[in-house]
Amino acid sequence: MKKQVLHYAVSWDDDNNTGTIAIHLEGGKKKLLNIDSAAEMAAVGVVLSQRPLFYDTDQKILKSGWEPASEND
Repeated sequence: MKKQVLHYAVSWDDDNNTGTIAIHLEGGKKKLLNIDSAAEMAAVGVVLSQRPLFYDTDQKILKSGWEPASEND
């Protein structure tokens, strides 16, 4: 089920090159996502900058909503 992300917090452990993202979803559910590399954190950072932001609790996927492909759309 797709739930909107209301809030999130990001942390990075530089010594171990790992991170976590704590997300709070609509309906009060919370989820902790583990990040295993700097490259993965960079990719997730792109998604986190989008609005609206969703987490699919069935597929365990963090994703953005649909956006226009260009400024003119």
